[in-house]
Amino acid sequence: MRQNGGRIGVCFVAHCALPVLMSQGENVSGGAELQQYLIARELARSRGFAVSFITTRATTAPSFVAGGIQVIGASPGRASRALRLAGILKELVLLSPDIVYSRCATADACVCYIYTRMARRRFVYAAGSDLDVELDGPALARLGLNRFPWNRAIRNAARGAEILLAQTSEQASLATKHLGRTARILPNLVETRDRSAVDQEHPNRIVWVANFHRHKRPDLAISIAAMCPELSFTLVGAPRDDAYLTSIVELADRHRNVEILGALDHTAALELLSGSLALLNTTDQGHEGFPNAFLEAWSLGVPVVSLNADPERLLSDFGPGVQCGGDVEAAVLALRRLATDADYYEAMSQTAHKYVQTNHAPKVIGKRFAGMMKALAPSRGSQT
Repeated sequence: MRQNGGRIGVCFVAHCALPVLMSQGENVSGGAELQQYLIARELARSRGFAVSFITTRATTAPSFVAGGIQVIGASPGRASRALRLAGILKELVLLSPDIVYSRCATADACVCYIYTRMARRRFVYAAGSDLDVELDGPALARLGLNRFPWNRAIRNAARGAEILLAQTSEQASLATKHLGRTARILPNLVETRDRSAVDQEHPNRIVWVANFHRHKRPDLAISIAAMCPELSFTLVGAPRDDAYLTSIVELADRHRNVEILGALDHTAALELLSGSLALLNTTDQGHEGFPNAFLEAWSLGVPVVSLNADPERLLSDFGPGVQCGGDVEAAVLALRRLATDADYYEAMSQTAHKYVQTNHAPKVIGKRFAGMMKALAPSRGSQT
């Protein structure tokens, strides 16, 4: 029986989402966590849903409400994987939601799927990157799920989910190829904002935003900066490997036009991005889904120059930025043109802003997701 006064219970699960939940979107630990918070918030604003979110436990409050979402701490932040997963399973049993949503290929998703099979509930598995639907040997190795039982469990979860969500048509194709099933496409959300103007105090500022991970290639961002001494480059992101970050800082120190700010909260990152000439993305091919930073930049009218990533071929076909085909020199040329051709910049900025307003506004995507959840929810008679 439902425990939510007749409302459809939808529970989101992500052990890394505590910072974004506590700050209600202002302190972002990652794009996947922000997207889960935004879609959960929009669902909570819809009538007929009781929305909860299981994550790690805050020291100040084991449970609290954020944006209409009941947040439940399942285990301490430094708990072992076994303790974390046991905590998630315990809270799911106590909540008894109709639908459980998990984003990205993680051990959390495996436990969510197992719970929904045991309790005869519905499971939604959402891809956060291409790796989450490839799930072959190399992909599983990168995800840290290449050992038994996780290698089998995550593929079972992705294949067995009642709904598999992809961010792009490319991810949907990969799901068909690697998992043998159809994925539904649900674009990411981003808050709608006024288009910003280039900051006249820093008219040639290029911003790079990502975790300092090897496959994000901050070293290439610095190489591009070395080829554009007339532009300034600011690298923002949280460290994933302290030794690697140290090597990047040492590399950046050789160039006067490069600064590294480390991690910023969401508001500070947006303030930096607002007024910037462009967002630069240097991530290796195949390691991005639909980068949240692209949407944040476009919501402000900031063009994107991307070395490899081009979700839905938007950069190539629609024009909110430039896709460089892996060519560093092409990225240099694109950045220089944005800095010197005002008409070129203005047209690209307007295109980026209009695209986000039309296709990624929270109300637009939230309404689509709510419709999916209403259609998915099990009938009372089907539950025990």
